[in-house]
Amino acid sequence: MPYNANKQSYVEKVSLGFVKTQHKKENMKVDETLVNEWVKLVNEFGMSLYKSEINALKLAGQEFEEQAGGFILGKAIWEGCFVGQEDADQRAFIWFKFSSEVEDSCEGRYRTGLCYFTGRGVKQDFAKAKRYFQWSFDQAEHPAAEAGLKMLEELGVK
Repeated sequence: MPYNANKQSYVEKVSLGFVKTQHKKENMKVDETLVNEWVKLVNEFGMSLYKSEINALKLAGQEFEEQAGGFILGKAIWEGCFVGQEDADQRAFIWFKFSSEVEDSCEGRYRTGLCYFTGRGVKQDFAKAKRYFQWSFDQAEHPAAEAGLKMLEELGVK
């Protein structure tokens, strides 16, 4: 369900409750101006947001100020923070790819490669996994990306 400011599903309410428990301190909330700027970027890119995703970013606090918003959402979805979301794996992949390509995130590139490697949220594709692992490794010598490259090499992926 695309973002609708006037509607929040039961699943989103439960998911948001889970996210809130991860951020118990009141001072964990991030400046809404930062969130609004990021939402504008997403909209310019032609993507839609779920209301629970926007709310999760508002609760992300310092993590959002230090990391790319797309990566934070992808990671939260990947790790099960959005309980009962039917398209969770696909949404995590979308946010990792957005983080990788739009936000220039090394971690987003690694996670996009991981999605392609495992087939989680996207059709398994070792050649694409290798490309994203390599991109992540070249950017910041990401150790997990290096491990992914070694596994692909052992599997004979060129």
